[in-house]
Amino acid sequence: METRKSIGSSSSQRSSCSCRHCSCTWFVSSKSNILAVFFALLFFVSSFSIELPNGFETSEQDGVWYLSRYNTPILVAKTKERLFSLIEEHIEIIDFWRKAPTVVLEYHGPEDLKDDVLNVIQNLGIALGNGKKLKIKLRISDDYVLIEVSYGSQKLNNYASLSNLTNWKTDLSVFLKKLLDLPDVINIPHVLFIETFGNKVKYNDKISSRDLLIITSSKSIDVEILEGQKWRKLQFEFQKPADVWKLNYFDVEIQTFPESAKLFVDEQYIGETPLVVKLKGGIHTLEIKSFRYKTIKKSIYIDSKQSLKYDLEKLEDGILNLSLNISEATITIDDRVYKTLNGKLSVGLNPGIHNITVEAKNRETSTEKVQLNPGENKNLIINLKGIIGTKDWDLLIDVQKIEDLFPISRSELILYLRDHSLICLNPIRRELCWVLKGFKDVLAVHKYDKKFLILCKDSLWLVRNKQSIPILKLSNESFITWDFDNLIFATNSGKLYKLSKITLKTLWIRKGHPILQILFDENLLFMLDVYRNIYCYNVKTMELIWKKHLKDAMTIYVNNGKLYVVLGKYLTILEDISGREIKRIEFFEPVEKLIILKDAIFIVLKDRIESLNNGKLINRKDEKVLSDENNIYLIDNKKIKIYFSKNGKLDSKEVELSEIIMDVKTTNECSIILVCNSGKLVKIFGANGY
Repeated sequence: METRKSIGSSSSQRSSCSCRHCSCTWFVSSKSNILAVFFALLFFVSSFSIELPNGFETSEQDGVWYLSRYNTPILVAKTKERLFSLIEEHIEIIDFWRKAPTVVLEYHGPEDLKDDVLNVIQNLGIALGNGKKLKIKLRISDDYVLIEVSYGSQKLNNYASLSNLTNWKTDLSVFLKKLLDLPDVINIPHVLFIETFGNKVKYNDKISSRDLLIITSSKSIDVEILEGQKWRKLQFEFQKPADVWKLNYFDVEIQTFPESAKLFVDEQYIGETPLVVKLKGGIHTLEIKSFRYKTIKKSIYIDSKQSLKYDLEKLEDGILNLSLNISEATITIDDRVYKTLNGKLSVGLNPGIHNITVEAKNRETSTEKVQLNPGENKNLIINLKGIIGTKDWDLLIDVQKIEDLFPISRSELILYLRDHSLICLNPIRRELCWVLKGFKDVLAVHKYDKKFLILCKDSLWLVRNKQSIPILKLSNESFITWDFDNLIFATNSGKLYKLSKITLKTLWIRKGHPILQILFDENLLFMLDVYRNIYCYNVKTMELIWKKHLKDAMTIYVNNGKLYVVLGKYLTILEDISGREIKRIEFFEPVEKLIILKDAIFIVLKDRIESLNNGKLINRKDEKVLSDENNIYLIDNKKIKIYFSKNGKLDSKEVELSEIIMDVKTTNECSIILVCNSGKLVKIFGANGY
């Protein structure tokens, strides 16, 4: 770096101009020379004409002149003329930045690669400011990096020849040089000049590899240097005025094993190892990062040229444990493919983000992104949805012996035989789980924790470890309605039994009119009795909130704060908390029932199913109508038509079997089980079915 004398001192009356294009000299103490000084300055200013590149500007503040680049001071001087002189003396630096392109960066990619991208841009002399958009996309797949760069209408990518984790920055640099028409060899100036005429200066040293040149007319100077978040004060003494003082930097060589680790000094990204960095004397914070290796962070003291070597400690792999809701599937983790036959997979993986794809027959593909930390043992459950209308499983049984069937889960199906036996099957593996005998008039079966509740006409049983235990036994009465989730059971004599969810013991028994229907909605309990009275209770206190008599009330439904009551050709809508009538709708024929899906309500009539939300129709003849929370099923002979909501619109899928459908059972998994005349049971997926 060129050194220069200051423009004067307290003992000198003479100063020489440092302009390259003139050799003028003036004496500022003589009045007779004031005019000469004026014309010399006039000549200097008028003859000085430099076109500043984009992003550069000159400004004056508190009597000091600055040359700034995007609001960052580059040159500082006391007068405008002196600033222009410094600019001209270092015209090579200004000229470099004039030719350098200025872009607006739009980055899409992993956050931990952004510093590398900015470093590549900086090393090419590309300025970030106002200009054309430079779009950089990065994707990591296993040990490869996919690059796509666009600038204006031009675009380049490496899809034909992928980059690896070692050379991708070189490939990115080549793309940028081509798109921005940059030379092969680029030497970027790293010089920052500050000139002071007092005895204090502040220096915000954001880039530690830059030199600092201070020109001063004082014998001593206090320098405050911003290091990280703190200002450090330094004081320097000069042998004589007008000395040129250069802040000392030392070459520090940093090596790591393995190489290509990211180096940060005082929280500023420097580059990749091995490298030599210029550091000013004093304490610095060193941070070394490398993918799959433990980060090193320490403080070092620099007072001379040094060579530092660090061995990086490899991070322990993590373990990912996958559990699926099906047995057979193909699992792709990043670029590696695995097969599972039992719905489980445990695999050791490097720390970081991994892309997981799971595929299976008749199932929608599932994709997940998982962050795995060093040494972490992570469990991940993935439930694959069935493709609407496809078959999950089929099972051949003797239908002549079957009285009823109760779907519990995908792997648990309970058959109730005419000989009063209960058989639990796994239809996937076609295995017999257990058999229990002696259950007369079974009404329902419910999975309770890992046990089963068996509700018969006059008794309630708990099945645990293949053993049956009586919970309730009735005398001269029978169960007519129930709610397993809340463990409330109603009898034809008007009794209401409430059981404890912990002990299954009876908490209370209430007597009243026989109950036809029980419904729950959060903290409200609704009941319809045989005399068409509707009751609303507080679930916690069992305090009656309201009671309403509606003649001809047949069934009740609750949804989103409203109670829907079917009364022949009428549908009455009540406010659930008060019982106040909101609306009454009349139809030309009796309402058979309501179907409440997640995003719509439908009224089932003799020849159609009508949407209460938008009036859309589903035409029907004699088809049997079933539903779950996501689907409406129309079953007729060998055909089944599934209606479901897709992007806010009603869509459908038709399935035709080769056999006649005798009966249908809905499941809790948004699917149905068809009982065919051949004795075959077939499970068909609905929307969002499992």
